[in-house]
Amino acid sequence: MRVDGDAPLIRDTRFRSTPSFVGRQADLELLEGCLHDALTGKPGVVLLSGDAGQGKTRLLHELESRAASEHFHVCRGRAHEDLSFPYLPFLDVLRSQISEVPEVVQRVLGPDAERIEALLRGESWSGFEEELEHGRGGRAGRMTLFTSVSRATVDLARIRPTLLVLDDLHWADGSTIEQLLHLVFAVADAMRRERIPLLVVASSRPPEPDGLLERAIARIEREDLCTSLALRGLGEDEVSELVAGLISAPPARHLVNELRTLTRGNPLFIQEVVDHLVDQEALSEQGGFVVLGRDVDDLELPRDLLSALEARAGTVSRQCRELLALAACLGDHFTLPILTALTKREEDDLLDDLEEAAAAHLLLWRDETFHFRHPLVRHVFYGMPNPARRQRVHRRIAAHLQAQYPAGASERALEIGHHLVRAGSLTPPDQGTRFAELAGDLSFGRCAWRDAARFYAAAAAAAARLEPPAPATVAKLHLRAGVAHYRNMD
Repeated sequence: MRVDGDAPLIRDTRFRSTPSFVGRQADLELLEGCLHDALTGKPGVVLLSGDAGQGKTRLLHELESRAASEHFHVCRGRAHEDLSFPYLPFLDVLRSQISEVPEVVQRVLGPDAERIEALLRGESWSGFEEELEHGRGGRAGRMTLFTSVSRATVDLARIRPTLLVLDDLHWADGSTIEQLLHLVFAVADAMRRERIPLLVVASSRPPEPDGLLERAIARIEREDLCTSLALRGLGEDEVSELVAGLISAPPARHLVNELRTLTRGNPLFIQEVVDHLVDQEALSEQGGFVVLGRDVDDLELPRDLLSALEARAGTVSRQCRELLALAACLGDHFTLPILTALTKREEDDLLDDLEEAAAAHLLLWRDETFHFRHPLVRHVFYGMPNPARRQRVHRRIAAHLQAQYPAGASERALEIGHHLVRAGSLTPPDQGTRFAELAGDLSFGRCAWRDAARFYAAAAAAAARLEPPAPATVAKLHLRAGVAHYRNMD
């Protein structure tokens, strides 16, 4: 529901519907092209990758809907985080295929029928699988099973154009990955002899380095019938459309930019954050647009969104966590020299902690600069110290920058001003006024209206603490903040 003025945005969140399909049009068109090729008898394999919440499953549902309208037989299988049964996604697929055409299954499958039926009875993870590994045939028996499943999939696709979706393969066991490889090779061989109306789409999160899935993907990508599709975060216009659908009101540009920066355009993360902001009454409507009423670093994000990241953060040592909490105050990226200056620790000692964080998938290293893997990772570490400790860290960073660049401090005014503003009451009023005003002027000159308004308002608050009072300065800074807000259509 939309409200007027500066009142919080209120929405009945008891009945939240799935947001409309936003963005991904180019991705969907690519998949539809592969579907059309399969319909003409040119089979394909699509490797779809993306982080959790990036929209892989939603995109696949859209593809399945299009495929069904083209009279494809849609078969879906998926791996599960808490189930590691061999061949589980293929079991789902085979059950779907066989239940649809029971009268011709025996004829089509021929000698493979017995092995397929054994799989469907669940014997693949009891006596049947053990027999394949340790009894008659060993590896040869396992290859016989792979061949049977692959041949059955191709044979059943000949009966009816087939879309085979294998979802969440990052949770799949080794047997499932090997079966996928065998299926791809079988389809690649068969397509040289005949036309096969089959499209296989396998989705996963980015695989672990040097893991079985990564090696399998690298091998599949060498086949001519393979197409790789990596989902990225939504663009600014797409985020705006998604948020407008979630809150039934147009979002201000600064809200869109903050959400996109915080979530890197991840659709699920955006939805979770927006729902949480509405629940916390952190959004309000001004001038016909929904705005965010506080600094993004001060937001308390939903627990279910951050719990996995907090669990990962808990796997590193206390010393490493404390270092990352300090680094989070520096921003999304930082360098070793500034950490050395701020901590007074040896570089080799710091590198031990940074390497530990990188091994835990919390940091990346590029061109002498360390980056948090995701803005939400930084958000977790930024929230670890209490606000009073954070203020002291920001004050130390500002002091270091001022000492590092004494002659050209004004050129670093944006950076220094940010840390002095975050240091709050620990910042002397004269410094706060000077650097926040400089940062506001630089932001205004770059048309960064929201940043300019924020810095001018902070400068006005600092000027109000000056002794003796300077009411003309305070008034001037409030006026500049108002102009910046106006330029920002706020």
